[in-house]
Amino acid sequence: MHGVSYITYAFIVIAALIVTLVWLRFFSTLASPIVGAEVKSSANFIALQLATYINSLVPAREGQEFTTTLPKTNCSIYIDEYDVSVKAKDKTATIPHLVFPVEAYSLQCSSEREVRVRLIREKDKIVVIGD
Repeated sequence: MHGVSYITYAFIVIAALIVTLVWLRFFSTLASPIVGAEVKSSANFIALQLATYINSLVPAREGQEFTTTLPKTNCSIYIDEYDVSVKAKDKTATIPHLVFPVEAYSLQCSSEREVRVRLIREKDKIVVIGD
């Protein structure tokens, strides 16, 4: 019986690596839309959550407030008197809220730490405070 040469083993290892790389590329292409949808739904969730709090404060009495902790995710948030916009990666979600004077405010979220947002109803406007 002849022994298998080192060249044969090297060929098998190289072929296995190539097949593995092809499979990884194929599955990463399939997963890309799922990740994009997850980012978009996260941006929608944050925007909807903040718009709901603002809508709840419009008829509230002066001094009432909501404090919420946003999920750990990299995003930027912009709130004005018409809507809440959240941008996460290349996805943007904009949710309108009741038209009411809201102090324009922008803040950055982080995937490394939680960000707290306070919405306070004042006499004639809603103030947004983030940390």
